[in-house]
Amino acid sequence: MKLKKRSEGQALVEFCLLLPLLCLLLAVAIDGGYLLLVYINVHTSVREGAQLAIYDQVYTDDQIRQQVIDNASVAMLKSSEVSVSQTETMQIHGISHRSFVVAVNHAHNFLLVPFIFNQAPIFQVQSRMKSLVAVGLKP
Repeated sequence: MKLKKRSEGQALVEFCLLLPLLCLLLAVAIDGGYLLLVYINVHTSVREGAQLAIYDQVYTDDQIRQQVIDNASVAMLKSSEVSVSQTETMQIHGISHRSFVVAVNHAHNFLLVPFIFNQAPIFQVQSRMKSLVAVGLKP
């Protein structure tokens, strides 16, 4: 039995059927990578803010908040998404220490997915870190 050669038209039709799926996979890969980059960037900036908070009364909450925003340049954080707060005071070996929490709750918008699904899905990126103030520590 002799097989017929596929025509160029058949290959073009098959390509046209697979092209939307390939574009969708590419868009998901790009948005997934960007989401991972934003998550790592937000978590790193929160860690940097928590490191500033350990210095005893050197940096204000606004300075710490601004440092977190500046470090998270990829995520484009808003000031309202960053919180710095003192949570408790604890006694360690008779010395009073303050504890601070630096937290970010960022609403991340995808890049390419809204063009495909005609919606703007939002993914919440959250990071929170607690730091203990070292009394008398200066930068």
